[in-house]
Amino acid sequence: MKKVLILFLFYSFFIPEIYCMMQDIPIFASMDEVKNKKEGPYLLVFFSTSCQICWNDLIEMKYFIDKNKVNIKIIGISRDSREKLIPFIEKYSISCSIVNDRKGKLYNEYEVDLEPFKLIIIDNRVFYRDSYYESLQIRENKIKKVLLKLESKFP
Repeated sequence: MKKVLILFLFYSFFIPEIYCMMQDIPIFASMDEVKNKKEGPYLLVFFSTSCQICWNDLIEMKYFIDKNKVNIKIIGISRDSREKLIPFIEKYSISCSIVNDRKGKLYNEYEVDLEPFKLIIIDNRVFYRDSYYESLQIRENKIKKVLLKLESKFP
């Protein structure tokens, strides 16, 4: 028993995926894994761990949703590698689901060119989409208003 425990601790130190499973870090390979047959609403936040504005946006949206008790599932979407995502999630205690979109499938599907970017999906359709032509502050205010209106429709 002691040898098994030592081996487990040894491997968990050197293999991040085992540590990731131990910490129950919610990193998924696709949206299908996250959805669990639910049609939404979902808030997709496209971000990069190397962009402080991007991950700050993700953290702020999670805080806003929790504080206002908005009935929407927030999902972070990133092209970053698992090796970058795991320390990021641990450092900032990210508790929402993260989709590791290494091949950019979701970026292409939703025509996302830059991060940060947000979409609201309801019944597999885009309900709200950020605009690249507006400042980050205006975009943030708009989506917060939309989220609060959604709460009245999806209590």
